[in-house]
Amino acid sequence: MIAQAESTLATLVLIQGNYEEAERLAQHSVDVYRAVHGADHPEVAPRLAVLATVAGLFVAIPALFGYNYLLTRNKAVTANMQVFVDEFVTRLAELHRDADSGAAA
Repeated sequence: MIAQAESTLATLVLIQGNYEEAERLAQHSVDVYRAVHGADHPEVAPRLAVLATVAGLFVAIPALFGYNYLLTRNKAVTANMQVFVDEFVTRLAELHRDADSGAAA
């Protein structure tokens, strides 16, 4: 019964964003179920699923923040490059026009 409560609490703590505590609770719940029922008991699988969810989110959420940061940074660099290219092409056109005007005169 305590392991069941820990598993539920791990899910609630996970929703709140406290991944370290959620992982600790989920791992303890798995350990208790394995000790009481054996490693192959069907009641162990849902606890392992909670533990896997915690571990997955522990990795996925920082990765998502990193991805969004890099995506935003990439868009800014792309915009800066586009401005540079536009200014460069305009300047080349001006120089070419000036050269053509000088040659025609």
